[in-house]
Amino acid sequence: MLDKYSKTNNCDVLLRKSGTENLLRLMVQAESKNLVEKIVKEFLIEIKKLDEN
Repeated sequence: MLDKYSKTNNCDVLLRKSGTENLLRLMVQAESKNLVEKIVKEFLIEIKKLDEN
C-alpha cells in the first residue's frame, strides 16, 4: 500500500511502530485534505483487518 500511494498520488506516507506505546503511527502528506483523508481511511481499514486476525 505504501508504494501504491507514494508513486501514484504524489504524496508521502509513513507507517511506523511507536517506540513508547503499543500502537502504529501513520503520517500522510498530500496535495489536498480530501486525498489525505481518503488514504488514512484506506489504511485504517487494512490495519483493522490485520488486527482482527
